[in-house]
Amino acid sequence: MLKVQEFVVNSAGEKRFGVLYVPDDHDTNPDPCAVVIYNHGKDETGTTAASAQVLFGFGPFKFVNAGFQPKAKSPIDGKETRFIMFAIQAPTWSPPEQESAYVLENYIMKTYRVRNDCVAVSGFSAGG
Repeated sequence: MLKVQEFVVNSAGEKRFGVLYVPDDHDTNPDPCAVVIYNHGKDETGTTAASAQVLFGFGPFKFVNAGFQPKAKSPIDGKETRFIMFAIQAPTWSPPEQESAYVLENYIMKTYRVRNDCVAVSGFSAGG
C-alpha cells in the first residue's frame, strides 16, 4: 500500500503531508518490518496532499509505485526482511530530522510491527 499520508510531526500537533508505504502482506505476515525514512530533494517540496504525490516519482517510492516490493535477505541468518517506508514533505528543503524521529517513534512504531534494530535513512539531493 503506497499512499499520501498526513503525519503529526511534533508534540504541538503540527501536521505535514508525506508518503507512506506498507507491504501488502503486513496484516497477515507476523514478521516485523525494517523502516526506511526518505528525505526528499529541494524540487519535491510542498504543503498539500496533492503536492505530496510528487514523492511517488522519486527515491524508493518510484520503484514501489512501479510495482517493486522492497525486501532484503540477511547475510547472517538468510531471513527475508520487508520494509515500511515514509517521507515527510517539507515546505523547503527536507524536513528537520526531529520531525522524522517524532513520526517514527509516535506513529510508525506504535502502528506497525517494525524492527527497532533496523531503521535506515536515505535521501536525494538536499535530503541526502
